[in-house]
Amino acid sequence: MFAINCRLNRVNSIAVLVAALALGLVFAPATADSPSDPKRAAFEVVDRNAEQIATVGDVLYYYAEPGMQEHESAKYVKETLERAGFTVALGGAGMPTNVWAKWDRENR
Repeated sequence: MFAINCRLNRVNSIAVLVAALALGLVFAPATADSPSDPKRAAFEVVDRNAEQIATVGDVLYYYAEPGMQEHESAKYVKETLERAGFTVALGGAGMPTNVWAKWDRENR
């Protein structure tokens, strides 16, 4: 089971990378020489999905919403992760723009 809890804003660009990496893990299996080489597998996933990662970053940059008001950004990330097969919920922890995503390989 894999879960993401992202708080989106321009300062926290790491959340964007995590979401994009998660999408890459869903869409294509790693091709590293051995499954015990997770660093190489992660780099391959990022390389294969560079265009989608850039698109997510560009869209969130375009919205340029102030902190704690990232409603369009949260909606976009939610829709993107749902298309990839994640179970996604907005809100939580008292923050309406919090994005909670869960990936469970056993149920897919």
